[in-house]
Amino acid sequence: MNRRRKGEPPGYRLHKATGQAYVTINGKRHYLGRYGTPESRRRYRRIVDDWERRQASGLVSAVTRGCTLAQLATAWHVYATQHYRDPEGEPTTELACVVQALTPLLETSAATPVDSFRPADLRAYRQHLIDKGLARATINSYVGRIRKVIRWGVANDLVEPATLTGLESVGDLQHGRGGRETEPVQAVSELHVQAVLSHLTPEPRAMARFQLVVGCRPGEVCRIRGKEIDQDGIARIGSREVKLAGVWCWKPDRHKSRWRGKNLVYLLGPQAREILTPWLQDDPDAYLFRSSRTQNKPFTRKGYWSAVDIACQAAGVPHWHPNQLRHATVSRYDRVAGIAAASLIVGHERIATTEIYAERNLGEAAALVSRLG
Repeated sequence: MNRRRKGEPPGYRLHKATGQAYVTINGKRHYLGRYGTPESRRRYRRIVDDWERRQASGLVSAVTRGCTLAQLATAWHVYATQHYRDPEGEPTTELACVVQALTPLLETSAATPVDSFRPADLRAYRQHLIDKGLARATINSYVGRIRKVIRWGVANDLVEPATLTGLESVGDLQHGRGGRETEPVQAVSELHVQAVLSHLTPEPRAMARFQLVVGCRPGEVCRIRGKEIDQDGIARIGSREVKLAGVWCWKPDRHKSRWRGKNLVYLLGPQAREILTPWLQDDPDAYLFRSSRTQNKPFTRKGYWSAVDIACQAAGVPHWHPNQLRHATVSRYDRVAGIAAASLIVGHERIATTEIYAERNLGEAAALVSRLG
């Protein structure tokens, strides 16, 4: 039996005698309804969210001014575990990204009082990352996330505001001034994609074909579910709903800009619908591409990337990764209809400011997708 680590949320469990799900909080068992149902998982999430809020509140109140970087990082992590979640309660990637940034800092400066952490110390941390061979963009993101944790400490009266002011004076690394430079992501050749498809198992093969046609991000295709797809082609623009002929509208619940309150719509034409139809489930909450045939768990991005990597080796073609499929889609639509249409189709740009202009653009995009996608 696996023991829960300190700080981890109580688990979602099965009561075999009754078939119900339950969670145990402070020795009290809370029954949630039939095991595995969406409603039982929602009840579990509500109870655990409340537990995590109490945990975070207790830990933050125990940390005071003059705390060390390690104490601040621990308090922030408890807060962030509850805060950085998608609408279904799953942790977002931002939590892991900040932990990655904190790890090398705490290896050398865990016992340093936060208010003794100066711009020179942040520059030394940055130089350590340069020496490790990290890319310049990655180093800049790490430094920004260190400042994010300090900023949270200021907001919670754990860090002196002057400490943050000093750290914000350390600017980003400029091109050629430190850190490994990386090449921009390029579009993958469609010939290379076709060569790899026959070496993929059914799920990643369908995901790659779908992504190449639609232009979505890898994480979005991994988590697509039936309830996100409007087969009547209804898209919302502002406060109005617009029916688009010849397409389905896919509205991912989880996407890159969701935390900013933005919506995302992908238009699915004949090719995309043909790829997707065999994978549609009776249960609208079920993930279409699952890592397990018996459990409703989405195919992971790591598993998807790994499958493509292995297939590239088997096919004897240059390595490419799923992010390049999105770039290939943009390039294809750009050649046919221009970059503005391509950007709208793959969700790069915000829909136009006026509803009339937005409806005209989206209608033109739907006509293009019904012909090419």
